[in-house]
Amino acid sequence: MKTKLLHSIFLAVALMVALPASAYDFMVDGIAYQKTGNTAVEVTYGGNYTGDISIPPSVDLDGTTYIVTSIDSYAFYGCSGLTSVTIPNSVTTIGGSAFQSCSGLTSVTIGNSVTSIGISAFNGCSGLTSVTIPNSVTTIGGSAFQSCSGLTSIKVETGNTVYDSREDCNAIIETASKTLIAGCKNTTIPNSVTSIGNYAFYYCIGLTSVTIPNSVTSIGNGAFGGCSGLTSMTIGNSVTSIGDGAFSGCSGLTSVTIGNSVTTIGGSAFNGCTGLTSVTIPNSVTSIGNGAFGGCSGLTSMTIGNSVTSIGNGAFGGCTGLTSIKVEAGNTVYDSREDCNAIIETASNTLIAGCMNTTIPNSVTSIGGGAFGGCTGLTSVTIGNSVTSIGDGAFSGCSGLTSVTIGNSVTTIGGSAFNGCTGLTSVTIPNSVTTVGGSAFRACSGLASVTIGNSVTSIGSYAFSGCSGLTSVIIGNSVTSIGGSAFNGCTGLTSVTIPNSVTSIGNGAFGGCTGLTSVTIPNSVTSIGSSAFYNCSGLTSIKVEAGNTVYDSRDDCNAIIETASNTLIAGCMNTTIPNSVTSIGGSAFRACSGLTSVTIGNSVTSIGSYAFNGCTGLTNIYSHIVNPNNVLGINVFGSVDKSNCQLYVPRVSLDLYKEADQWKEFEHIVPFDEPGDVNGDEVVSGADVTALYNVLLDGAEAGGSADVNGDGVVSGADVTALYNLLLN
Repeated sequence: MKTKLLHSIFLAVALMVALPASAYDFMVDGIAYQKTGNTAVEVTYGGNYTGDISIPPSVDLDGTTYIVTSIDSYAFYGCSGLTSVTIPNSVTTIGGSAFQSCSGLTSVTIGNSVTSIGISAFNGCSGLTSVTIPNSVTTIGGSAFQSCSGLTSIKVETGNTVYDSREDCNAIIETASKTLIAGCKNTTIPNSVTSIGNYAFYYCIGLTSVTIPNSVTSIGNGAFGGCSGLTSMTIGNSVTSIGDGAFSGCSGLTSVTIGNSVTTIGGSAFNGCTGLTSVTIPNSVTSIGNGAFGGCSGLTSMTIGNSVTSIGNGAFGGCTGLTSIKVEAGNTVYDSREDCNAIIETASNTLIAGCMNTTIPNSVTSIGGGAFGGCTGLTSVTIGNSVTSIGDGAFSGCSGLTSVTIGNSVTTIGGSAFNGCTGLTSVTIPNSVTTVGGSAFRACSGLASVTIGNSVTSIGSYAFSGCSGLTSVIIGNSVTSIGGSAFNGCTGLTSVTIPNSVTSIGNGAFGGCTGLTSVTIPNSVTSIGSSAFYNCSGLTSIKVEAGNTVYDSRDDCNAIIETASNTLIAGCMNTTIPNSVTSIGGSAFRACSGLTSVTIGNSVTSIGSYAFNGCTGLTNIYSHIVNPNNVLGINVFGSVDKSNCQLYVPRVSLDLYKEADQWKEFEHIVPFDEPGDVNGDEVVSGADVTALYNVLLDGAEAGGSADVNGDGVVSGADVTALYNLLLN
């Protein structure tokens, strides 16, 4: 559950902050203490406490007697091996989460001097069977006994002025407010209780039935959340509000009767109640929160009363069994016109909730966010010409959807609109559409072809990400931006034509398109994000059109180079790195498994992080860099087989490579003589021209460096090659 996950994340972060190394001042008999005064200490975190622990009222150290007055927050957090604990009468405070997640704790004795029990103090102590709150306690923090699923007895001692367990109810009740703040599987709610507090029975999985008396007016957030054993529930006629997540995750709940006084059903109130088959919302209800019945997969029909004036997003999302959904006549805000099996917001003509049997009326102008979200039984849908917008997540998760017709008036397809519609095989985006939102068709793995109309100006991030079956895509001539990861993971895509209207290609836009063999970047593109073609392992050709002022593919290099900085930002298996390149960008060749050999010129001064990471086919690297130190970013050659790949380096730099970070990991570092350094002074300069003439005149040895063009013969052609080196 979302609420439980957020709690866990918060507590995990808080624990990391609260438990630094050596957080205690001293330890006596296996218990850690932190000084809080001249003669006072608190029990604190000292490692993984186990077994039965009896905290003493005082401890002696170096001639001083310290009184144990408190238990620090998180002191025993997560000590699953702790079985019992006795808290002495000297202790006044038990800190927040002090015993949280001590799942093995079966017995706890709380001393009569304790006045405060912190937030989540015993949260998740699933082995705890009984708890007695002494009459000294005046403060109990929220969720103090949350998720104590084994509790059968919970009571407050007689004489407590703040809390009580009236009528032997097996619960803790805040006396003044008459709020039940903590209950267990054996709780009987007294008729005098007016409120069920937040998380009072949260994750009490042993609770099978409960009667909420007519005295109760409100049920708090998460009050019965996660009570999976709860099978039926009658909510008294005095209850006016049901809090957020009040019954969320009560998967065993098959029947619920909502009293006639309820006006508000909170967000996610019944979310995930998969056993619920029907529910009647009384006419008293005016508000239904976001996701209130989301994920109620067993729900087959829903009737909205005529008093409802507010329905939150995704209120019925994921109700996969819904065949009938309607609004009663007389409702002034919503309707189900033409027996459409949907909820329509009357004033705006927006369809906000539908089901597998919905027919979209011609009067509808927009499909609301999450309207059909998770409706797996929906197989086809026709969106009429009156509709102008399809909201975020409108058909998200409709895995059974095989056919969709988008009307010619639609201008906007929202983010995640068809996300996860795995049965969708083709889609035509009409010319009226100007925006395809982020993740709009993400993970539509069955989508084989898509035509993007000529009015679309932007394709959102992840718009078609994970469409592994996509083999053909036609991008209209009005598209100016392709968002980050827009086609990421489209493994079936073999070719794509990027029109001249495009100016921006986002990060990872075509990353993981392993079937893509060639890419041409038009001269209109002025911005290409990092890793735009990452893991396009099948690429053999990549080039930039002539006339582009920002990028180029000089010397037919089969790569994209940022012109001004001379940085190669994207390459492929057939790339030849030009000598003019001074930098190789991060992830430039990442996961290019077809790359077997690469030559890095001596003009390169930096190679970005992950540049050759995942190039598992590399067997030869020729590096002409003279000083290899401080050249490489993070994990440049990760996953390259360094026991098999030969690293060729200038002879004069051999020792440097053998000691330089990352370079030294190669098992075979082989020296070579730098072509053009004819006189052997480690610099290619005009002096080498004279030396080369001498070689040609008298045949003097030059260690192979005189063969500048690498054709195996020292000849006049090498003079031309040397001049070219000097010019570059």
